[in-house]
Amino acid sequence: MTEQSPDQPFQDEPLDRAGATPLVIILGVVGILSGLFLFCTGLWPVVGSQLSGFPQQQQTHPLAESQKDPVIRTITHVSCAISLLLGITLIVSSIGLFKLRAWAWKLSLGTVVALMIYSIISIVVGQMVVVPRMEPYVEEYLASEEFQRQMVKAPQEMERYMRLIFKWGGTAFQGCCCFPYQIMIIVGLLVPGTRKQFFPTGGEPTDFPPAPTEP
Repeated sequence: MTEQSPDQPFQDEPLDRAGATPLVIILGVVGILSGLFLFCTGLWPVVGSQLSGFPQQQQTHPLAESQKDPVIRTITHVSCAISLLLGITLIVSSIGLFKLRAWAWKLSLGTVVALMIYSIISIVVGQMVVVPRMEPYVEEYLASEEFQRQMVKAPQEMERYMRLIFKWGGTAFQGCCCFPYQIMIIVGLLVPGTRKQFFPTGGEPTDFPPAPTEP
């Protein structure tokens, strides 16, 4: 490893390390896929509505009408913006993990912790604010002719399932899919063997080298 002068700040260059371990590679791949999912989640309310022709149905479709509610619209926009930001950050930090960059380790850990906090807040806001405000629109949709035409067989059973999915689908998805991989990334990054790859000397690589002692 090249010696560095005490007067020079630390340069974020690869140290004398072996290649990334399989665990680091898995964490990077999971992080990139999670970031892409978040990014697409943030874009879908805009892009998806344009592709599906949803704007043309806004005067008649009950679920589209719900976006006229200022509270629901604001929550949707804020949620999309946060998803885009976290998605981009997670993709960038996960790419840095492959190169064993110290900043990528810190950024990945911070982003996943922020994502977990955001997921918890989303569940609380969803159950306390969004679900009660959306319920009248969902009931209107379930009673509409469009829904009855689509569900020719067992419409009452489908109504029951739709209500369950509407009320608890988001919470179940967060609990069964999002939290496990978030915890996996956090634990994987904090494993001593993984951390040592990013901090091989045991200290923070942003620290300055110790000053030379006077003879």
